[in-house]
Amino acid sequence: MRRSAVYWGIGLIGVGLLWLVDNLGLLPFDLSGVVFPILLILAGIWVIWGLSGSRRSAGATALRAPLEGASSLELDLRHMGGRLRLDGSSAEPDVFTAQFATAARHEMVRGGGMLKLRLYPADDWAILAAPWAWQPGNLPHWAVHVPTTVPARLQVQTHAAEAALDLSAVQLSGLHLRTNASSCVVSLPSPHGVVPVRIEGNATAIRIRFDPAAAAQITAHADLGTIHADPGRFSQVGPVYTTADLDRAVDRYEVTISVRAGSAELTVADA
Repeated sequence: MRRSAVYWGIGLIGVGLLWLVDNLGLLPFDLSGVVFPILLILAGIWVIWGLSGSRRSAGATALRAPLEGASSLELDLRHMGGRLRLDGSSAEPDVFTAQFATAARHEMVRGGGMLKLRLYPADDWAILAAPWAWQPGNLPHWAVHVPTTVPARLQVQTHAAEAALDLSAVQLSGLHLRTNASSCVVSLPSPHGVVPVRIEGNATAIRIRFDPAAAAQITAHADLGTIHADPGRFSQVGPVYTTADLDRAVDRYEVTISVRAGSAELTVADA
């Protein structure tokens, strides 16, 4: 945990305790008229401190993780702000690589023939929500490259981001995408076996591109949002969209989409 975040937390707790004691009538003076100005002053100091450069922007970092005999990959990726680019490794197809414009943290576990990776911002959410975090030099732009030689199960979260997940070269065994206040394009590869995909979006625009030959069944719900499917590729019965070849397809996608205050577009890769 960042020491600065601890200091600000202690300060806010102190102001809150004073306010509580005042409301209980235990202080010999009235504090109610000064609590709100104190909070505004603290917030102003916080913003000036960050914009003046007192907080050093974390430097760019990189990650390289060879499979080392692992036969599958599990990735848990949590990204906030800026841009996210996720695709299949081309230069080193048996190596996971990532570049981060600002510092990021990772956890890696090997065992049972599996490589498990977790990526998340180095700064905590309170710091990322600060005004100076949205300056170009501080935005967490990530480029992530997944090995293409083993099956990969991906769990991705994006918040206030522009995300592009080009999985066309990935051996995708499963995808769970949660995106909030973002725009996101997902390009899916040809499936191998039954591949589950779950997508949840809030105040977001999602475009899902399927391989032209991929069979799929998609159950989509929109709450204050819209679902649009390519009528030349998908047939609709209620909330369910299917491809014509679904009944005889061994390899197919089973997709669940839930959108709130946003949109989802289902199309093919060359559209």
